[in-house]
Amino acid sequence: MNRYCSKCCKEFDFPIKSLSQLENLICPVCGTKISRNSRAPVDSWATERTEDAIGKTILILSKISFLLYSSLSCVAVVAFFLHQDKILYIMTGICLSIFLLQKLFGFCTFRTGTIFLPLGAAIGYFVFRSIQGACLGVSIVFIIRKILWNIFFYLLGKFLNFSGGPGAK
Repeated sequence: MNRYCSKCCKEFDFPIKSLSQLENLICPVCGTKISRNSRAPVDSWATERTEDAIGKTILILSKISFLLYSSLSCVAVVAFFLHQDKILYIMTGICLSIFLLQKLFGFCTFRTGTIFLPLGAAIGYFVFRSIQGACLGVSIVFIIRKILWNIFFYLLGKFLNFSGGPGAK
C-alpha cells in the first residue's frame, strides 16, 4: 500500500497484512510517523491542462460538426449547377449518412430534419424532375437550417447583451 511522507516528500510502498499495521507506519528515510490516510499530492497543473485539452477538443469537434452540413451542402449546390452529378451525390450522401448516424445514436440536433429533408427532396424532385433535383432540395434544407441557426444565435446574443447577461459590456 502506497503512503506519502510529508517530511521527506516521498512515497513508499508498505506491505500491509492487517489494518492495525496502518497505525504504525514509519518513514524508512526520516523515521517520522506516517498518517494512515496520507497520499501523494496531486499535480493540479497537469490536471487542469488535461481538462483544458479535453474542452478544446470538444469545442473543435462541435465547430466542425456545425460547419460540416453547410459546407458540404454548398459544394453540392455548386455541383448541381455545374452538372457534376457524382460530386452532388457524394456530398448529399455524406450529409444524409451523418444525419442518420446522429439520429441513430441520439446526437442529432436537427430533430425536424425527418420532416424537412424528405419534403425538400420531394420539392426538388418535382421542380427539376430528376434525382439531382431531389439532392439539391436536401442540400438546400441543410443550408436553410444553417442560416436560421445563425440568425437565432445572433438574435440570442443581442438579447443577452441587451439584458445584461453573460458577455454584456
